Amino acid sequence: MNIEYRTKWTVENGIAVIRQLQNTAHLCGYHLALAGGILNRGYSAKDLDIMVLPMGSLGQKWETFKIEIEQTLNITVDNLSDSYPDETAAGRAVYVAMNHPNGRIDFLRY
Repeated sequence: MNIEYRTKWTVENGIAVIRQLQNTAHLCGYHLALAGGILNRGYSAKDLDIMVLPMGSLGQKWETFKIEIEQTLNITVDNLSDSYPDETAAGRAVYVAMNHPNGRIDFLRY
């Protein structure tokens, strides 16, 4: 039986999303990197994990970048950090978008 998952993330389309956001990320003081199943297996049936890392000593503009993510990808990004206490305890914030055509995107902001 061939099971088709709603989420179809691959290295290629994960990198394509990052490329769409990269220029704005830099202007807002961030680097972006792939993480999770895409790096481990080359695909993910669950989600696309993107690490959002501060770039040097520049000031970061998260709210500006979040708005640009939403407008560029036509998605809604919600802060779900309260649902991930281990991430929050480690100083990371978790933002999730559920309405991308390929499925869920998790942004881990450091």
